[in-house]
Amino acid sequence: MANLVKITEATAIALHAMALLVQMPPGQPLSVKHIAGTLGISADHLSKILQRLEKECMVKSVRGPKGGYLLVPMVAQLPLLRVFELFEGPLSFSGCLMRRSVCKTKACNLSLLLGNLQNQIIDFLKKTRVKDMNPFDVSLTRYRVN
Repeated sequence: MANLVKITEATAIALHAMALLVQMPPGQPLSVKHIAGTLGISADHLSKILQRLEKECMVKSVRGPKGGYLLVPMVAQLPLLRVFELFEGPLSFSGCLMRRSVCKTKACNLSLLLGNLQNQIIDFLKKTRVKDMNPFDVSLTRYRVN
């Protein structure tokens, strides 16, 4: 069966790390150790993810005893979809949950429902910016999905 939305641990870590970085005052980096401790994850795994974000010019590393990572300023305006697709690839939905289409009609109600849900998820990720994330505010009531 096809996956509707897949969110790997790497994507979740990237989004959470960026949510922490976006809250920092300009020019003040966060150390890998601090981010890893806050998120309760391996510093080595986090480092690999941050290196990938740095390669894509989303974060910048700062060397030295007070070093760490900074969010590149314009990245705060990026939609979450950009970060999501960096790790997961483009969101797509084949139209049928089965490997081989078994429906007798082109308008399968389940496919229509899931396609609509997929569009809502994509719309949410397009509208929500990195700067809108707050890891300490788990309430998403302002982001109602219809």
